[in-house]
Amino acid sequence: MNDLKPGETALDIGTGTGRWTVPLTKKAEEVTAVEPSAAMLDILKGNAKEVGLTNIEIIHPTWEAARVTPHDVAVCAHAMYQTPDLVAFARQMETNAARRCYLAMRLIPMDGVTSPFRSCV
Repeated sequence: MNDLKPGETALDIGTGTGRWTVPLTKKAEEVTAVEPSAAMLDILKGNAKEVGLTNIEIIHPTWEAARVTPHDVAVCAHAMYQTPDLVAFARQMETNAARRCYLAMRLIPMDGVTSPFRSCV
């Protein structure tokens, strides 16, 4: 993600297996990954260990229950579908993003609008 500046932090909401988290760690000084699913967390932790990530904090609550310090950038891709209040979900993102929020729904494959993330891998 070319939008991250040196020294900035990122928040990945509903990180799942780390599809966006791992690339974000290549650019951000620190990434906080929020994931409520224990099964997904196990996969994320394995992926993080496999590539030797040291700048990641993983927390386990739902986004609605999460209490995090604000980060420079907040990212959420496909993790909001089950929320009963999308507006509150997005407002919580805004509150926890000092500079920018990215809320992605129904993304096309990596050869489309998400291709800038390729440079993070």
